[in-house]
Amino acid sequence: MAEALDTRSLLIDATVKELVKTGAGVLRVSVIAQEVGISEASVYHFFKNKLDLVESAQIESYRRSHLEMMIPFQAAVDLSETIDDFNRAIRKLFSMIHAPERQPLRAVRAQALGAAVTSQRLRDALNEINEEVQGRVTDVIKKAQVLGWVNPNLEARSLAYWVNAVVHGRVFIEMDPEWGDRSHWDAIAVESVLRMFDPHPK
Repeated sequence: MAEALDTRSLLIDATVKELVKTGAGVLRVSVIAQEVGISEASVYHFFKNKLDLVESAQIESYRRSHLEMMIPFQAAVDLSETIDDFNRAIRKLFSMIHAPERQPLRAVRAQALGAAVTSQRLRDALNEINEEVQGRVTDVIKKAQVLGWVNPNLEARSLAYWVNAVVHGRVFIEMDPEWGDRSHWDAIAVESVLRMFDPHPK
């Protein structure tokens, strides 16, 4: 049983990598099978069809890309002693989020969100992930509000989802190969978040 779970995980990992390179439309199951070292027919012992494989990988990639950013966001509050420390930590967090090497993960996340429009399975799974992750972000924001580092007049859950929307928004400029210097967008994004967090808005 453990071996079967390992093979399934390997197939998902290989599919996530292939989604980053090619996208869902041209992904070939034979390539995934070869990467894992099994026959193409064996893939269908673990997944009903190609769509099942692709959606499973999209769900896992979406989950990972959100959960891996929770630790530094939690640390931004837990390790800060002052609001200045907190603001510096948020700037550092956004520089990690906007790092060029994370662009493929953002692209797969966007693929998953787009596919969820017509897939009930994806929609349900992504909503569940959003509720889990944004629930944790909400708790961090509430703690920062108690500490006086985030505007206490803003409803924490809505603020958590808004921050997530800002993070996802970078995909729009990444779709345009002619955009050029993306650091201006990055600066606007982080300044927008810090101004929204400001406990003493002017």
